[in-house]
Amino acid sequence: MTQAPYFTGKIIDEAEVDRSLWKIFVLIGLTFIFYFITIFSWQDFFSNLTFSKFWLSLILSFLFLGFSLLDIFLIKNFSKFIFLSFLIAFSPFILFYPKYLPFLNILVAGSIFLFFFLIKNFKKGIDFVKNSVKIHFFKTASYILPKLVTVFLVFLALLFFINYYHFQEEKFNQKINSSLINFLFQNFLGLSKFLDLEIKEDVKTDDFLKAILKKRINNLVPKFDQYHPNVQDEIFEKVFKEFRGKIEKFIGPFDGNLNFKENLILIFNRFLDNLSSSSKLIFALFMSFGFFLIIKGIFIFFGWLIEIISFIFYKILILINFAQVRIETKSREFVILS
Repeated sequence: MTQAPYFTGKIIDEAEVDRSLWKIFVLIGLTFIFYFITIFSWQDFFSNLTFSKFWLSLILSFLFLGFSLLDIFLIKNFSKFIFLSFLIAFSPFILFYPKYLPFLNILVAGSIFLFFFLIKNFKKGIDFVKNSVKIHFFKTASYILPKLVTVFLVFLALLFFINYYHFQEEKFNQKINSSLINFLFQNFLGLSKFLDLEIKEDVKTDDFLKAILKKRINNLVPKFDQYHPNVQDEIFEKVFKEFRGKIEKFIGPFDGNLNFKENLILIFNRFLDNLSSSSKLIFALFMSFGFFLIIKGIFIFFGWLIEIISFIFYKILILINFAQVRIETKSREFVILS
Protein backbone atom coordinates (compact mmCIF):
# COMPACT_ATOMS: atom_id res chain seq x y z
CA MET A 1 0.00 0.00 0.00
CA THR A 2 1.49 3.30 -1.04
CA GLN A 3 1.36 6.34 1.14
CA ALA A 4 0.19 9.74 -0.05
CA PRO A 5 3.07 12.15 -0.59
CA TYR A 6 3.86 14.33 2.41
CA PHE A 7 4.80 17.88 1.47
CA THR A 8 6.97 19.83 3.89
CA GLY A 9 7.62 23.55 3.92
CA LYS A 10 11.22 22.86 2.97
CA ILE A 11 10.23 21.04 -0.20
CA ILE A 12 7.73 23.73 -1.18
CA ASP A 13 10.34 26.48 -0.75
CA GLU A 14 13.10 24.59 -2.54
CA ALA A 15 12.76 26.71 -5.69
CA GLU A 16 13.25 29.88 -3.64
CA VAL A 17 16.77 29.06 -2.49
CA ASP A 18 19.56 31.31 -3.75
CA ARG A 19 22.38 29.14 -5.05
CA SER A 20 24.82 31.90 -6.02
CA LEU A 21 26.78 32.58 -2.86
CA TRP A 22 29.01 35.21 -4.44
CA LYS A 23 26.01 37.29 -5.51
CA ILE A 24 24.68 37.22 -1.95
CA PHE A 25 27.98 38.47 -0.59
CA VAL A 26 28.16 41.16 -3.28
CA LEU A 27 24.80 42.48 -2.07
CA ILE A 28 25.79 42.21 1.59
CA GLY A 29 29.13 43.84 0.85
CA LEU A 30 27.58 46.81 -0.98
CA THR A 31 25.01 47.33 1.79
CA PHE A 32 27.72 47.22 4.44
CA ILE A 33 30.00 49.61 2.51
CA PHE A 34 27.18 52.13 2.11
CA TYR A 35 26.38 51.83 5.82
CA PHE A 36 30.00 52.23 6.89
CA ILE A 37 30.46 55.33 4.71
CA THR A 38 27.11 56.68 5.94
CA ILE A 39 28.04 56.42 9.62
CA PHE A 40 31.45 57.93 8.90
CA SER A 41 29.75 60.82 7.08
CA TRP A 42 27.32 61.48 9.94
CA GLN A 43 30.19 61.42 12.42
CA ASP A 44 32.04 63.91 10.22
CA PHE A 45 28.93 66.10 10.17
CA PHE A 46 28.66 66.04 13.98
CA SER A 47 32.29 67.18 14.13
CA ASN A 48 32.15 69.93 11.47
CA LEU A 49 28.44 70.86 11.30
CA THR A 50 28.24 72.08 7.71
CA PHE A 51 25.15 71.85 5.52
CA SER A 52 27.11 70.22 2.70
CA LYS A 53 28.10 67.34 4.99
CA PHE A 54 24.53 67.13 6.28
CA TRP A 55 23.07 66.65 2.80
CA LEU A 56 25.86 64.23 1.88
CA SER A 57 25.03 62.17 4.98
CA LEU A 58 21.34 62.16 4.04
CA ILE A 59 22.06 60.98 0.48
CA LEU A 60 24.33 58.21 1.74
CA SER A 61 21.63 57.20 4.24
CA PHE A 62 19.12 56.95 1.37
CA LEU A 63 21.51 54.69 -0.54
CA PHE A 64 22.14 52.46 2.49
CA LEU A 65 18.43 52.07 3.22
CA GLY A 66 17.72 51.55 -0.48
CA PHE A 67 20.18 48.65 -0.60
CA SER A 68 18.84 47.22 2.65
CA LEU A 69 15.40 47.22 1.07
CA LEU A 70 16.81 45.62 -2.07
CA ASP A 71 18.38 42.79 -0.05
CA ILE A 72 14.96 41.79 1.28
CA PHE A 73 13.77 41.06 -2.26
CA LEU A 74 16.95 39.34 -3.50
CA ILE A 75 18.31 37.35 -0.55
CA LYS A 76 16.23 34.41 0.67
CA ASN A 77 18.53 32.96 3.34
CA PHE A 78 17.71 34.52 6.72
CA SER A 79 21.09 33.53 8.20
CA LYS A 80 22.74 35.93 5.74
CA PHE A 81 20.66 38.76 7.20
CA ILE A 82 21.88 37.84 10.67
CA PHE A 83 25.44 38.20 9.37
CA LEU A 84 24.58 41.54 7.69
CA SER A 85 22.89 42.83 10.84
CA PHE A 86 25.95 41.93 12.89
CA LEU A 87 28.22 43.84 10.50
CA ILE A 88 25.95 46.88 10.55
CA ALA A 89 25.48 46.91 14.32
CA PHE A 90 29.04 46.43 15.47
CA SER A 91 31.18 47.92 12.68
CA PRO A 92 30.93 51.48 14.13
CA PHE A 93 33.36 50.38 16.86
CA ILE A 94 36.07 50.55 14.20
CA LEU A 95 35.25 54.23 13.70
CA PHE A 96 34.62 55.27 17.30
CA TYR A 97 37.15 53.25 19.28
CA PRO A 98 39.18 54.46 21.17
CA LYS A 99 37.95 58.06 20.73
CA TYR A 100 34.65 57.27 22.45
CA LEU A 101 35.95 54.77 24.98
CA PRO A 102 34.11 56.60 27.84
CA PHE A 103 30.85 55.88 26.00
CA LEU A 104 31.62 52.20 25.40
CA ASN A 105 28.62 50.98 27.44
CA ILE A 106 26.26 53.23 25.49
CA LEU A 107 27.71 52.12 22.16
CA VAL A 108 27.42 48.45 23.12
CA ALA A 109 23.79 48.91 24.23
CA GLY A 110 22.98 50.83 21.03
CA SER A 111 24.67 48.21 18.85
CA ILE A 112 22.78 45.36 20.53
CA PHE A 113 19.52 47.28 20.03
CA LEU A 114 20.37 47.86 16.37
CA PHE A 115 21.36 44.22 15.86
CA PHE A 116 18.19 42.63 17.23
CA PHE A 117 15.76 45.11 15.71
CA LEU A 118 17.43 44.87 12.30
CA ILE A 119 17.04 41.09 12.46
CA LYS A 120 13.41 41.48 13.50
CA ASN A 121 12.55 43.84 10.66
CA PHE A 122 14.54 41.95 8.04
CA LYS A 123 12.58 38.83 9.07
CA LYS A 124 9.29 40.71 8.66
CA GLY A 125 10.33 41.82 5.21
CA ILE A 126 11.38 38.34 4.13
CA ASP A 127 8.12 36.81 5.38
CA PHE A 128 6.11 39.53 3.64
CA VAL A 129 7.83 38.77 0.33
CA LYS A 130 7.44 35.00 0.76
CA ASN A 131 3.73 35.28 1.53
CA SER A 132 3.04 37.41 -1.54
CA VAL A 133 1.78 35.63 -4.66
CA LYS A 134 3.35 38.32 -6.88
CA ILE A 135 6.25 40.65 -6.30
CA HIS A 136 4.68 43.92 -5.18
CA PHE A 137 7.79 46.05 -4.82
CA PHE A 138 6.33 49.33 -3.60
CA LYS A 139 3.74 47.66 -1.38
CA THR A 140 6.47 45.68 0.35
CA ALA A 141 8.73 48.73 0.51
CA SER A 142 6.05 50.90 2.11
CA TYR A 143 5.51 48.17 4.73
CA ILE A 144 9.12 47.51 5.75
CA LEU A 145 10.95 50.80 5.00
CA PRO A 146 9.46 52.85 7.90
CA LYS A 147 10.59 50.15 10.32
CA LEU A 148 14.14 50.11 8.95
CA VAL A 149 14.27 53.91 8.99
CA THR A 150 13.16 54.10 12.63
CA VAL A 151 15.75 51.57 13.81
CA PHE A 152 18.51 53.34 11.87
CA LEU A 153 17.53 56.79 13.17
CA VAL A 154 17.38 55.62 16.80
CA PHE A 155 21.01 54.56 16.48
CA LEU A 156 21.81 57.84 14.72
CA ALA A 157 20.22 59.79 17.59
CA LEU A 158 22.44 57.80 19.97
CA LEU A 159 25.50 58.95 18.01
CA PHE A 160 24.24 62.53 18.25
CA PHE A 161 23.88 62.12 22.02
CA ILE A 162 27.43 60.81 22.35
CA ASN A 163 28.79 63.73 20.34
CA TYR A 164 26.66 66.32 22.13
CA TYR A 165 27.11 65.47 25.81
CA HIS A 166 30.22 64.25 27.61
CA PHE A 167 29.28 62.22 30.68
CA GLN A 168 32.49 62.36 32.65
CA GLU A 169 33.05 66.11 32.28
CA GLU A 170 29.32 66.92 32.29
CA LYS A 171 29.86 69.32 29.41
CA PHE A 172 27.96 69.99 26.20
CA ASN A 173 29.42 70.33 22.74
CA GLN A 174 29.57 74.12 22.39
CA LYS A 175 30.10 73.86 18.66
CA ILE A 176 26.71 72.17 18.28
CA ASN A 177 25.14 74.77 20.57
CA SER A 178 26.67 77.60 18.53
CA SER A 179 25.44 76.07 15.27
CA LEU A 180 21.96 75.67 16.74
CA ILE A 181 21.83 79.33 17.88
CA ASN A 182 23.20 80.48 14.53
CA PHE A 183 20.56 78.46 12.67
CA LEU A 184 17.74 79.89 14.80
CA PHE A 185 19.14 83.43 14.48
CA GLN A 186 19.37 83.18 10.69
CA ASN A 187 15.74 82.08 10.55
CA PHE A 188 14.79 84.95 12.86
CA LEU A 189 16.52 87.41 10.51
CA GLY A 190 14.36 86.13 7.68
CA LEU A 191 11.25 86.43 9.84
CA SER A 192 12.19 89.95 11.00
CA LYS A 193 11.58 91.29 7.49
CA PHE A 194 7.92 90.32 7.78
CA LEU A 195 7.80 91.91 11.26
CA ASP A 196 9.15 95.17 9.82
CA LEU A 197 12.27 95.06 12.00
CA GLU A 198 15.50 96.43 10.53
CA ILE A 199 17.97 93.98 12.04
CA LYS A 200 21.36 93.07 10.60
CA GLU A 201 23.39 89.96 11.33
CA ASP A 202 26.12 91.90 13.18
CA VAL A 203 23.66 93.98 15.24
CA LYS A 204 24.73 94.81 18.79
CA THR A 205 22.58 93.52 21.62
CA ASP A 206 21.46 96.96 22.88
CA ASP A 207 20.58 98.06 19.34
CA PHE A 208 18.57 94.88 18.86
CA LEU A 209 16.61 95.47 22.07
CA LYS A 210 16.01 99.12 21.14
CA ALA A 211 14.67 98.07 17.74
CA ILE A 212 12.12 95.81 19.45
CA LEU A 213 11.26 98.45 22.07
CA LYS A 214 10.57 101.07 19.39
CA LYS A 215 7.80 98.84 18.05
CA ARG A 216 6.17 98.68 21.49
CA ILE A 217 6.85 102.14 22.92
CA ASN A 218 3.41 103.49 22.03
CA ASN A 219 1.81 100.65 23.99
CA LEU A 220 4.10 101.22 26.98
CA VAL A 221 3.90 105.03 27.04
CA PRO A 222 0.46 106.52 26.20
CA LYS A 223 0.53 109.48 23.78
CA PHE A 224 4.28 109.03 23.23
CA ASP A 225 4.12 110.60 19.75
CA GLN A 226 2.71 113.83 21.18
CA TYR A 227 5.83 114.61 23.22
CA HIS A 228 8.68 116.84 22.04
CA PRO A 229 11.50 114.86 20.33
CA ASN A 230 13.95 115.65 23.15
CA VAL A 231 11.42 114.48 25.71
CA GLN A 232 10.74 111.37 23.64
CA ASP A 233 14.47 110.54 23.74
CA GLU A 234 14.57 110.93 27.53
CA ILE A 235 11.46 108.81 28.01
CA PHE A 236 12.75 106.13 25.61
CA GLU A 237 16.12 105.87 27.40
CA LYS A 238 14.35 105.54 30.75
CA VAL A 239 11.99 102.85 29.44
CA PHE A 240 14.90 101.07 27.76
CA LYS A 241 16.87 100.88 31.03
CA GLU A 242 13.85 99.37 32.77
CA PHE A 243 13.28 96.96 29.86
CA ARG A 244 16.96 95.91 29.84
CA GLY A 245 16.97 95.48 33.62
CA LYS A 246 14.01 93.11 33.52
CA ILE A 247 15.74 91.00 30.87
CA GLU A 248 18.95 90.82 32.92
CA LYS A 249 16.99 89.69 35.97
CA PHE A 250 15.59 86.84 33.89
CA ILE A 251 18.69 85.70 31.95
CA GLY A 252 21.57 87.29 33.87
CA PRO A 253 23.95 90.11 32.95
CA PHE A 254 25.17 90.58 29.38
CA ASP A 255 27.34 93.00 27.40
CA GLY A 256 25.10 95.32 25.39
CA ASN A 257 27.93 96.26 23.02
CA LEU A 258 28.55 92.64 22.08
CA ASN A 259 27.09 91.08 18.93
CA PHE A 260 23.57 89.85 19.68
CA LYS A 261 24.20 86.37 18.27
CA GLU A 262 27.39 86.00 20.34
CA ASN A 263 25.48 87.07 23.43
CA LEU A 264 22.84 84.45 22.74
CA ILE A 265 25.51 81.75 22.54
CA LEU A 266 27.13 82.90 25.80
CA ILE A 267 23.80 83.08 27.62
CA PHE A 268 22.73 79.66 26.35
CA ASN A 269 26.02 78.02 27.36
CA ARG A 270 25.83 79.73 30.78
CA PHE A 271 22.31 78.41 31.24
CA LEU A 272 23.46 74.85 30.46
CA ASP A 273 26.49 75.10 32.75
CA ASN A 274 24.27 76.08 35.66
CA LEU A 275 22.05 73.02 35.30
CA SER A 276 22.34 70.11 37.72
CA SER A 277 23.86 66.82 36.55
CA SER A 278 20.47 65.15 36.14
CA SER A 279 19.04 68.20 34.34
CA LYS A 280 22.00 68.20 31.93
CA LEU A 281 21.38 64.54 31.12
CA ILE A 282 17.66 65.18 30.57
CA PHE A 283 18.42 68.16 28.33
CA ALA A 284 20.91 66.10 26.28
CA LEU A 285 18.29 63.35 25.85
CA PHE A 286 15.73 65.98 24.89
CA MET A 287 18.07 67.39 22.23
CA SER A 288 18.76 63.88 20.91
CA PHE A 289 15.03 63.20 20.70
CA GLY A 290 14.56 66.51 18.89
CA PHE A 291 17.29 65.52 16.42
CA PHE A 292 15.53 62.17 15.91
CA LEU A 293 12.18 63.86 15.18
CA ILE A 294 13.71 66.34 12.72
CA ILE A 295 15.57 63.66 10.78
CA LYS A 296 12.56 61.36 10.96
CA GLY A 297 10.44 64.09 9.37
CA ILE A 298 12.97 64.47 6.55
CA PHE A 299 13.01 60.71 5.95
CA ILE A 300 9.20 60.56 5.91
CA PHE A 301 9.14 63.31 3.29
CA PHE A 302 11.83 61.62 1.16
CA GLY A 303 10.70 58.04 1.75
CA TRP A 304 9.47 57.81 -1.83
CA LEU A 305 12.99 58.66 -3.03
CA ILE A 306 14.49 55.74 -1.09
CA GLU A 307 11.91 53.40 -2.62
CA ILE A 308 12.66 54.67 -6.12
CA ILE A 309 16.43 54.32 -5.60
CA SER A 310 15.91 50.73 -4.46
CA PHE A 311 13.52 50.00 -7.33
CA ILE A 312 15.97 51.38 -9.93
CA PHE A 313 18.76 49.14 -8.63
CA TYR A 314 16.30 46.24 -8.53
CA LYS A 315 15.40 46.72 -12.20
CA ILE A 316 19.04 47.14 -13.20
CA LEU A 317 20.01 43.86 -11.53
CA ILE A 318 17.11 42.10 -13.26
CA LEU A 319 18.10 43.68 -16.59
CA ILE A 320 21.74 42.57 -16.41
CA ASN A 321 20.61 39.07 -15.37
CA PHE A 322 22.18 39.38 -11.90
CA ALA A 323 18.81 38.14 -10.61
CA GLN A 324 15.88 36.49 -12.38
CA VAL A 325 12.15 36.63 -11.74
CA ARG A 326 10.66 33.13 -11.76
CA ILE A 327 7.15 31.80 -11.30
CA GLU A 328 6.57 28.81 -9.05
CA THR A 329 3.34 26.81 -8.93
CA LYS A 330 2.70 25.37 -5.49
CA SER A 331 0.13 22.72 -4.66
CA ARG A 332 -0.79 20.94 -1.47
CA GLU A 333 -3.24 18.32 -0.20
CA PHE A 334 -6.14 19.58 1.94
CA VAL A 335 -9.58 18.45 3.15
CA ILE A 336 -12.75 20.46 2.55
CA LEU A 337 -16.35 19.98 3.62
CA SER A 338 -18.69 20.49 0.66
